[in-house]
Amino acid sequence: MPSMTLFPPFISYLCNSFAGRMCMKREENWYRNYQELQTYIEQHGQLPDKKKVENRGLLNWWKYNMKMVKQGKMEPEKERLLAELGQMRLVHR
Repeated sequence: MPSMTLFPPFISYLCNSFAGRMCMKREENWYRNYQELQTYIEQHGQLPDKKKVENRGLLNWWKYNMKMVKQGKMEPEKERLLAELGQMRLVHR
């Protein structure tokens, strides 16, 4: 995984409350998964194979987020990033 962090400026705020820390952790996890899937697609040119256990979590993360996009529940910036991932794929269904 690349050492570069991909946190947009709106994530850089500091919050001392428990809810704020939980929100930050969720955001950090989202961007970590994004980076991992981006790296996977760069290396393989496609989404992970659902039959291979080692990368199934990334595929499930992608499917869940695409479901949120279709339901209109995704932040515009994240939706844009997911669209970019979709365009990176060499193998489309």
